[in-house]
Amino acid sequence: MARFEKQVDPEGKLNPEERARRAEQARKSYFVGLSLKSAKARRAKKAGAA
Repeated sequence: MARFEKQVDPEGKLNPEERARRAEQARKSYFVGLSLKSAKARRAKKAGAA
């Protein structure tokens, strides 16, 4: 979580609650992006095998 907190508030100016909220949103966004890449890769692999 520290990685995402540093990403959303590199200067440490936000209050802890807001930093945590933004970090959680950044984390969710990151994992959704990974999931999308994975799905695309599986789809491409399946299309190539057919």
